[in-house]
Amino acid sequence: MRYCRFFPILISALLLLLAACGDDDCSTKPSCPGQEKIFGTVTGGLGPIAGARLRILTLKEMVPGQQIQIIATTDSAGRFNVAVPPGYYGVELTAPGLYQPLWYSENGLSAGISEADTLSITSAGDSIRVDFILGGLEIHLQTPTVLDGMALICGLEEALSAHPQNQARSDPQSGERTFTFEVVPSGDYFVKITVFNPEKGNGSSFWLPSALDRPTAESFHVDPMNLTSATREIPEPAALQGAIGGRWAELEAGRPNIRFYNAQETVIGSHSVDESGVYNIPIFAAGSLRLRVSMGYSDQWIGGEDYSSAHAFDIVPGNDFPVDDISIGGLQCLLVGDPEWEPYNATIEIFNQEGTRVTMARPDQDNTLPIPLFSADIFKLRMKWNGASSWRPQWFDRATSIDEATALYLPAEGEIVSVLITLEEGGTIAGGIIKADGEPASEFPLAVIAVDPEWSWSNYWRTSSDGAYLIEGLPDGEFIVGVRHSCPECNVVTWYPGTTEQDSAQTITILDAQDVTGIDFQLQSTLSQLTP
Repeated sequence: MRYCRFFPILISALLLLLAACGDDDCSTKPSCPGQEKIFGTVTGGLGPIAGARLRILTLKEMVPGQQIQIIATTDSAGRFNVAVPPGYYGVELTAPGLYQPLWYSENGLSAGISEADTLSITSAGDSIRVDFILGGLEIHLQTPTVLDGMALICGLEEALSAHPQNQARSDPQSGERTFTFEVVPSGDYFVKITVFNPEKGNGSSFWLPSALDRPTAESFHVDPMNLTSATREIPEPAALQGAIGGRWAELEAGRPNIRFYNAQETVIGSHSVDESGVYNIPIFAAGSLRLRVSMGYSDQWIGGEDYSSAHAFDIVPGNDFPVDDISIGGLQCLLVGDPEWEPYNATIEIFNQEGTRVTMARPDQDNTLPIPLFSADIFKLRMKWNGASSWRPQWFDRATSIDEATALYLPAEGEIVSVLITLEEGGTIAGGIIKADGEPASEFPLAVIAVDPEWSWSNYWRTSSDGAYLIEGLPDGEFIVGVRHSCPECNVVTWYPGTTEQDSAQTITILDAQDVTGIDFQLQSTLSQLTP
């Protein structure tokens, strides 16, 4: 009961404190202990921005270990007012339409925290005003009827840095599209338009007014607290017309995809070809394009072997451009093992008769392996496993080198050849490893190197908790086995039978996929040699 007499006094003291340190007074007078603040406004091209998100973050610790993060939202008048303890802060802004947050700086808003101003709240009652003053940009697009039913994405890119700044999307509709960006830092911008067909997944990009190459695009200037408005017309498109022939659909490896590259070797669009193989691709801007067709892991430039030698199409909107037809065939492989083990987690590399790697493939869940190919040639296949496996790697058909491999002949472009790949279990090396102190080497990584340089595959094996290990899936040949030390000796390997010199390691021979056991050895510590 004796505390009750102090209660009215406490209430009176609080009321006096509030009267002396109200928001209006403390926002301008740094004289109210406990009322330190960061406050300000967010203004865009159409006026105050309501609902903008501010993040106030410690940039430099005043008290060791003290990290502060405060989230605030602007009110209907675009204002925010945040009480903070003494410290050194940065302020980050996130607002609708911004591609990435902006940090406050008196020298201009920045996308990186490293360029943000450090705001110092060091004395009782300190207040700092932070005003984000931005402009706006409104783009009106008059569109051709071919764009009816397609989605459009409008993005702003800084003219100097090419960094994306704002982005907005227009769902599929007809007629004029309008994109309004209320929050845009002042400066010059390029406007990038992406045409997207949500049903087919096809799309392409260009810059206003009608440019496939960014350096030839028009720039738009944005001033603080002003809305720049512009109307532009998207022209009737050009059309890239062609067909992809061959029996590619029988491979069931997906559909061919055509990618478009501009003069800066940048991908600005892609088009998925349907079952007929015939395509008619709309291009809405002028410039140079090169085309690259891909299917699975295989690809082919139209008219050449690479970008520089590929055919360059000088696109003019409203015109048709025929594209040379190509054919896709390939190898339809089936992996067979005895006993069966599914799925096979492998990678197949395909080489031409000159020994150049031309593509790769991975098995499907049913262990079929479709390999799309664009040309008739003689090929050789190399299989390696993506993890530890009892199946040994091989050159088709069960060879250990490219010279011994069986050649596969694709007689004509667009044809398909069926291939049966028979898997064989490899040899094994097993043993146990103890550390220098006699304890089991538990969970230590192993190193395996083939003496024959033709065998270039490797997997990652480790010892078990009792120091035992099993290395499996080895082809016939000679190998050395080692164990990598733990830190501070992590660059040291002890090789069987017990040496840190690789040249002194004893080879272990695998013949006819045999199992070699009893390869036991002990880690050789080098700490005594390393310590002065």
